[in-house]
Amino acid sequence: FFFFFKQKTAYEMLRSLVGSEMCIRDRYKVEFFDYGNSEDKEGKSLRKMPPQLINLEAQAKHCRLAYLKVAPYDHDAGEDAANYFREITWERKLQADLEYLDNDTYGILLYPIGQGDLTKSINALMIANGFARISSDEELPEKYEAAWRPLEEQAKQKGLGIWKYEDVLEEEENPDDY
Repeated sequence: FFFFFKQKTAYEMLRSLVGSEMCIRDRYKVEFFDYGNSEDKEGKSLRKMPPQLINLEAQAKHCRLAYLKVAPYDHDAGEDAANYFREITWERKLQADLEYLDNDTYGILLYPIGQGDLTKSINALMIANGFARISSDEELPEKYEAAWRPLEEQAKQKGLGIWKYEDVLEEEENPDDY
């Protein structure tokens, strides 16, 4: 499935694609909603959408790792965090457990399939390696507190990831930065 960000249904996306500035000489710019990347495609490689899918809403949902804060990408630690996340998730079969819905964003716990140990979740790996911290904006359930707080303390003590940057502690003063 591919969808443009501004359209709610596949039909609206296709309608905006044909005859728009996205089409130049039978080449179309296709934006992938799930990864945020785009590709130029020849018109002959696009297929007619089956009628039963015309009004189907976009299937990709905006998610974030539940109960965590990660440095923004433009922070020195942000790019490292993104690379580490890609390294531990790319081409792996993962299971996402929905923890909460905040506005239109789902807070998820991400696991390798078949793994249910909180300390082996992707969330926990991000904390343990200093690429994320436990958010102070959300109430952390007790089971996560017990599993993750020691991991965060160890990462802090070792100065891993975000903990090697002094400005990471300024988060409380500037919550929109993380």
